[in-house]
Amino acid sequence: MDETRIEVNAEYVSAQLARALSAVARAQRTGADGKSDFKAEEQAKSKLAKWMRVASGILTGQLNIGSRVPVVDVPAWATLEVSQGGFATGRLLAEGEIQDHELKLAEGLNIASGIPLRAALNAYFLSTEGMAKLNEMLASKRYRIDVPEESALLVVAYLFSQGANEAAKVVVEHIAPFFSRLRFYPIPSTEPLTASDLVYLQSMAKTRADFSNVKGSRSVECQREALSLLPLYDRAVSLFAETIEDGWPCQTYPESWNDRATKLLFDLTKAESQLQFARKKSTGKGNAAHLFKCLSLSVKDRRSLSGRDVGMIRAILQQIEVARGLPGSTKSEQIREVQRVVAAQPGTFQLAPVMLARIEKLKVDALTSLSDIFYPITAAESESSEAMFMPLLSGCELPETFKFKALRSVKMPLNELIESELVSSSEQLAGVVTQISAQVQACAFDDQALQALYAATYSAFKTRRSLLLFNLAKQVQISELPWVNALEKYKGEVKELAKEKLTLVCATNFKSFPQQLLPNKLIGEIASLAKAAGLTLPIVEELAADIFMGKFSPKFTAAAALTAKYLKGTIYFNYYSLSDFALVDSKSDHFAKLCQQRAGVALGHFSVAANGAVIEQEQILTSHNLAALFSELKLSEDPSLDLEELVKVCFVWICREQQGPCEYSAQLRVLKNTAYAWRQMIFFLSLLDKQKQDSLFVWMDEHMLKQDTDFSERFSPILKALKQAQTEEIEPAQRFVGWTTKRHILAH
Repeated sequence: MDETRIEVNAEYVSAQLARALSAVARAQRTGADGKSDFKAEEQAKSKLAKWMRVASGILTGQLNIGSRVPVVDVPAWATLEVSQGGFATGRLLAEGEIQDHELKLAEGLNIASGIPLRAALNAYFLSTEGMAKLNEMLASKRYRIDVPEESALLVVAYLFSQGANEAAKVVVEHIAPFFSRLRFYPIPSTEPLTASDLVYLQSMAKTRADFSNVKGSRSVECQREALSLLPLYDRAVSLFAETIEDGWPCQTYPESWNDRATKLLFDLTKAESQLQFARKKSTGKGNAAHLFKCLSLSVKDRRSLSGRDVGMIRAILQQIEVARGLPGSTKSEQIREVQRVVAAQPGTFQLAPVMLARIEKLKVDALTSLSDIFYPITAAESESSEAMFMPLLSGCELPETFKFKALRSVKMPLNELIESELVSSSEQLAGVVTQISAQVQACAFDDQALQALYAATYSAFKTRRSLLLFNLAKQVQISELPWVNALEKYKGEVKELAKEKLTLVCATNFKSFPQQLLPNKLIGEIASLAKAAGLTLPIVEELAADIFMGKFSPKFTAAAALTAKYLKGTIYFNYYSLSDFALVDSKSDHFAKLCQQRAGVALGHFSVAANGAVIEQEQILTSHNLAALFSELKLSEDPSLDLEELVKVCFVWICREQQGPCEYSAQLRVLKNTAYAWRQMIFFLSLLDKQKQDSLFVWMDEHMLKQDTDFSERFSPILKALKQAQTEEIEPAQRFVGWTTKRHILAH
C-alpha cells in the first residue's frame, strides 16, 4: 500500500553532513606526534558515508523517510542500516561484502564463476546436502546470528524437519527475491549457543574492540621511555668519570674506553630509534645531550673537545655527585632501582595485544569467569611478546583497567551485575534486559534446538535501530519477520516466568536508577515481557520533540486514565492537578488538546520547545508508565524497593545537578532531566503514608541547608509547593517542569 510521502527537514540532513565532514577533517589533522588518528578517521568516514547515502536516497526518491518501509522495493522485515535520528540509509545489514565464512564455504562447493555467490550459497542451503548441514547446526547449536535474516533458512530447515512443508515454502517465497543480496544462512561457530539465567553487559566482540582501541597515555609512556634511557645516560657519566685527573675530566683515558664509548653510542642510537613518545636524549640543550655530544667527539678525535666542553662536563659531573651521587654509589643505585622498576612495567598499549590474543583463542560470546581471560602474563606469552624495550615478564600483573573492561563480558546474575557498578544507566540496563527477554521468549518452545534458535534471532532483532516514523506508525515487530511468524504455532505460554522477570527488571531499574526516565529501549523490553506475561498494560514510549506532530495514539489516553485512578488523592495527583483529566473522553485528539492546554501552548503552534512542553504534560498525565507498572506488579510492596530511599536518591541527585554547569545549553538539559527526576520522586513519595512523607520533608529541609545559598533561594518555593500538594492542588505556575516556551522559574 502506498503511503503519503512526508517531506523531512532537509536542513537537519545538511547539518549532519556538515558535522560528519568536520569530524573527518579533525581526525585527519596531524597531531603533535606526526600521526593522524586512523581509527577515528575511519569511524568519521563511515558516518559521513551513511549521511551521503541518506541525502542521495532522499534526492533520488529511493528513500521515503518517515515510513515503516522507507527503502523502495524493500519489505518491512529487512534489517536496515539506520543513521542518527532514525534515518534509513538505503543499505541492508544482511548484504554488503562477502564475509570470510561465506568465502570458505564457497571454496568447498566449487561454485562456478559468473554465478552470484550469495545467491548460490542461499540455493545450496535449500538442497538436500544444505538442509542436512542446517539441521546439524540446529542440533549442535554451533552457529551465530548477527542479523535476524541469518536465521531464516535455519527456520526453513526446522519446518521441513517437522513436516510443515507448506509453511516452509511460504517463508522461502518471501525471502527468495533477495537471495542474490542477503545472507539467509547462519555464521558457523565452534562453540555451541548456551541458555542461561546469567547476563553480561556486552559481547566479547565489543570487548575485543575496546582492547583494540587501547592507547597509552602520552605523558605516562613518555615518562616510561625516558626512564628506560637513564642506564645509557649513567654509562656516559661513568665513562667521563673514568677520565678525571686532578679534578678535571677528559685528562686520561683507560685502554678499553674508546670501545666502550663506541658501543654506548651504538646502543643509544638503537634505543632512540624505538622511541614513540619521549624525546631523544642525544639532541637538544640538556646535560644528557651535551654529554653524548662530547662522547661522540671524544670517540672521533679527543682533541676536538674545547676547553668550554670540558668545563661543562666537569660541572655536570659535580651536579650529579651532589644531587644523587655518581653511578655506582649507594644513593645513586637506590634511586635508579626505583626508576628501573617503574620503567620495567609495560604500558597498557603493550599489554592490550595479549588480551586480544586471549580473546581470539577463546572464541566465545561471553565469559563464564573473569579468570578465563584476566590473569598474569604466562611464560609462553612472555616468550612470544615483542615489547618495545624488553619482553613482557612472566608473572607480570595486568592493570585494573583491563579487569574492568574484561568484566563487562562476564556472565553473572542481574543483581551482581548491578552491584559491580558496570551498568551506569537505564539505557545500558536495557541491553542487558534484552538477554533476559530472549530467554523468556525462547522458553515458550519445548524443543531445545528451537529455543536456542529463537533466542539468537530475538537478540539479533533487538539490535535493530529504530526508524524515524510519522503518523503514529509503529516500529516493525519481530513477529512480522516471515520466518519468525512461521514459528508461532510451536509457541506455548510463559506467563508466570515472564511476569517474574518483568517484576525483577522493573524493581532493579527503579532501585538502581530512580532518577532516570525510562528509555525507549527498556520500555520496548518491558512491553515485550508484559505481553508474554499476558498483561494488557498501556505501555507508552518517549516521543521525540523534534518530530512530534501533535497526536497521541489511544494507549496514551488509557495510560493517563490508569494513572489518574491509581494516584487519586495523592501528592502526585494534587501537585500535577490530574483532576482535569476527568474532562477528557477516550478520543486521542482530545487528550492531545488537554496536553497542549496544560503546557500553555496555542493550538496549531509547534516548535521543538512547544512540542517538548506538550510531551512533558503527556508524561505527567501517564506517569510515563510508573502507575501502570507499580499497580500491576505491586512494586510498592516489593521488599527490594525502599521507597523512602528512592525519594532521597532523587532529591540528592536533583540538588547536585541543579548546581552544576551554568552554560545555557547545558542548563536547559539539566532543567529537563531534573524535572523528570522530580516527577519520579513525587511518584515514589505519593506511595508513602503521611508520616513518612512528613519525615522526608524534614530531611529535605535539612539537606537544603547544606546547599549553595543561591540554589536554596531559587528552589525553596518549589519545595514549598510540593509540601502544599499534600492537602490541595497547586497552581500550574508553582510546578517544576523541564520544558517551557518562557523563562524557566529555575533559570539562573
